[in-house]
Amino acid sequence: AHAQTTLLIRIQTTSSQAAIVKLFDSAFYPTRLLSEGILLGALMAGCLVMLMLTVNLYLASRERLYLYWIMYLVITSLVWAMIDGLGYRYITWSDLSMVNTLTNLFSVTSLAAGAAFVNVMFQYALLNSRLHQLFVGWSSLAAVVGALGVLAGIPLAVGTVIFSSIPLFALTILAILVQIVRGHGVSRLHGPWLMVYVASAQYHAMAQLGWIPLSDLSLYAWQYLGFANLVSLQVAMFAHARKAQADLLRERALLHEHLAAHNIELEQKVERRTQKLAEALAQSRVAEQRTLASEHRFRTLV
Repeated sequence: AHAQTTLLIRIQTTSSQAAIVKLFDSAFYPTRLLSEGILLGALMAGCLVMLMLTVNLYLASRERLYLYWIMYLVITSLVWAMIDGLGYRYITWSDLSMVNTLTNLFSVTSLAAGAAFVNVMFQYALLNSRLHQLFVGWSSLAAVVGALGVLAGIPLAVGTVIFSSIPLFALTILAILVQIVRGHGVSRLHGPWLMVYVASAQYHAMAQLGWIPLSDLSLYAWQYLGFANLVSLQVAMFAHARKAQADLLRERALLHEHLAAHNIELEQKVERRTQKLAEALAQSRVAEQRTLASEHRFRTLV
């Protein structure tokens, strides 16, 4: 009798144009799933830790930048969870089409949230006002059009958002390069990681559109590079918080110095006025004594 081997077909895709098809021996497939689950679980745990730390930073400062970062971090984590099958494996769905719907929804909103965050974090407004307005307008329009297109079941809307994001990726890399040349601190330290991630995201977007082959490189590289970019940007968040705290302490020190100088000035004014008052009182006493002496001589004469 011939030995029988059961093969499992695994289909992965984030595109309507292509898919990755692999054959697995059923005996080794559980081990493959376990290793992938451990790796993806570690990535999700890292994102959760960064999220909790950033929430604490926002509660301490109430700065809008942290809200942009929280939004981008949450949506990106949800995109990865849905693309890599975590949402499908661990959540019971009455309608499996909702998995695709949520994946597309998170994908387009992640692009919009990323554009909004990068615009604020790397201070495009200081670089060029039109570039800043372009990113603000595109992120808002992409979020609305993409979300409505997904919910209304219009694939063209999702494809349009992804297609329009490709030149935006190129603008992001160009803007960060200009900021690095101009000596922008955040761009010099964390811009290179972001540029590498943006390039990988652009590669993934082109694979989604069917322009290049969909492969493990296009499917996973942008996720792993994206996590490295998230860690880099989280470090930038901490650096921003430390800088804000140092600026606050510096402002308080300057305020104390101004207050101390003002107090000294007031004390000197009080001393000068007290001295003038004492001199005036002394002169008043002398005048009073002269008046009394004159009065006494007048009475004596009388």
